[in-house]
Amino acid sequence: MQQVNRALYICSTYYHVYVTLLKRMALGGAMDLVVCDDIPTGQELCRRLAESGLFGSVWYIEQSKLPREWGKNLIDWIFFQKKRRFHAIAPLLPFRVWDYKDVYIYHDGTPIGMHLIDAKKPYHLVEDSLNFYQRFEETPQATFLRRHTWKYRLRKRMGWGYFSLGDSPYTLDVEVNENKDLQLRPLPVVELSRSALRQKLNTAQTRQLVDLFGVQSVSAEQTKAALLLTEPLYRDGVCDSENKQIQIYRNVVADLRERGYDVLIKPHPRDTVDYEPLGLPVLERTFPVELLEYILGGEFACAAAVSSLAVQSVPSKQVRLYKNLI
Repeated sequence: MQQVNRALYICSTYYHVYVTLLKRMALGGAMDLVVCDDIPTGQELCRRLAESGLFGSVWYIEQSKLPREWGKNLIDWIFFQKKRRFHAIAPLLPFRVWDYKDVYIYHDGTPIGMHLIDAKKPYHLVEDSLNFYQRFEETPQATFLRRHTWKYRLRKRMGWGYFSLGDSPYTLDVEVNENKDLQLRPLPVVELSRSALRQKLNTAQTRQLVDLFGVQSVSAEQTKAALLLTEPLYRDGVCDSENKQIQIYRNVVADLRERGYDVLIKPHPRDTVDYEPLGLPVLERTFPVELLEYILGGEFACAAAVSSLAVQSVPSKQVRLYKNLI
């Protein structure tokens, strides 16, 4: 089959969809889009994106339900696992990766990312979050990188197993917001400033961007309003229980209140912890924090987080990080 004259984008977070929309609106080009079920409201978001007319095709993929085919023994794992996975998963997908010249994926350690490797399809890797590879070694994902021992190099050379996050032999290049201080192996890097993309949008495009995520306006008119961004600390293995996670944020709130701030909470989209015990206003978690730039009435006096650098995207007078609490 002849390759279609469109790029394929594979998204598994709201941020991924946000960046893809920025690129589509600011730069144009023909794109097909995959929205994965890692996104809490992915099915509804997929419907709105399909109706927008911005993409050729938009598919909602429940990649959590794709079959997991692991080797039964060492020989099977080395020689047959990838071929078996490819033939098990390919018929379940509404697209063929080889029909596209360019495939873009933000997180290639996922079932669909593994499928690209099974298909031996070269792809473009896009940073998972803003300036992700400048702080990669501090993120939970860093635990998936193996040490580059002789065994690792042998496995990689022979194609045994899966390699992600810039270590896959099928990674053509890595697209980042800012090409400096990157914590990844030498690879071709494509710098594409997110702020430069935002500045290219006109008023109608900005309104459409907000509407596609179904976000309501947020007020920050209080002169001492602080926005606390949470992270799925327990889910990512940073702490050992949801109660511990709540206690960490209770300590953050206590410090912010001591400094005279009125605190609001914006949970991370993957964070399902109930923050009602903290007795604070809680914003919807189902939109990327980057949209606050478009929907906020005013700016926050302070943006706070434990370690998330997404606070840099919050319109605020100052930023406070509480890494010492974990």
